[in-house]
Amino acid sequence: MKLDNKVKAAFEQIHADDSLKENTRTAIYHHMESFGKTRQRSVRRFATAAACILTLVLAAGGYFSYTIPAAAISIDVNPSVELQVNIYGKVIDVKGYNADGVALADELSVNHSNYADAVNSILDNEQIKSCIASDELLEITVTSGWEKNAEKMRECISDETGIDIENIYCMVDQAEVEEAHLAGISFGKYRAYLELHEMNPEITVDDIRDLTMREIRDMIEEQSGANSSSADYGKGQGNGKGSGRENGQGNGQKNGQGNANENGTAKGQKNRKQ
Repeated sequence: MKLDNKVKAAFEQIHADDSLKENTRTAIYHHMESFGKTRQRSVRRFATAAACILTLVLAAGGYFSYTIPAAAISIDVNPSVELQVNIYGKVIDVKGYNADGVALADELSVNHSNYADAVNSILDNEQIKSCIASDELLEITVTSGWEKNAEKMRECISDETGIDIENIYCMVDQAEVEEAHLAGISFGKYRAYLELHEMNPEITVDDIRDLTMREIRDMIEEQSGANSSSADYGKGQGNGKGSGRENGQGNGQKNGQGNANENGTAKGQKNRKQ
């Protein structure tokens, strides 16, 4: 039975003045209508509030993901700077890791730029141009939690800047990145240091901290040459000993025989003359 019929039936059972019944019925209907409108307004308010909350949550989530580094790029010549890159490929922070790097980072305006565009901006910097013109060596190192992403960024930087991909490196060991930062140097310079340290374990981070990438590469070449010379020297010593024994035996036999024959012939000739 509908609510209106229930109300009507209930009033028919009440023995009262017809005008009183009608006024009471009208008042109840108005109250019911007002309650319905109030409920609708409450639902609308709740839906609006829920939509606002959802929008805020999504906005906060988007902002949070935008500010979280997902990769980094180390650019090292003499200035050493690092670019922090988010999952959208945008630069969200720039940090210098030596005096020249700090000064360069203060000059740059690359935040919120695409990382390849940011690298190009750095290459266009007068200080970097001057270093490269002075035959300083530029090396770029990319790191990311995902190796495929690091390789993709490496290829993109090479394509967009024209830098030989052999001078763009990947560093996927995040523990080594943390070690570099604890040591107070960029992870790009630290990667070169690890290469040098493997050749000569006595070399420390402090030995290369203030060196340019050219100077570090020169040290690597020197160590490589020294190691090769040591290996060749050891190999030569072995060959020399073998040759010495062989030559000694050969010469001894030959000289002995030659002297004996020569002496014997001389003596025979002398005896015949006598």
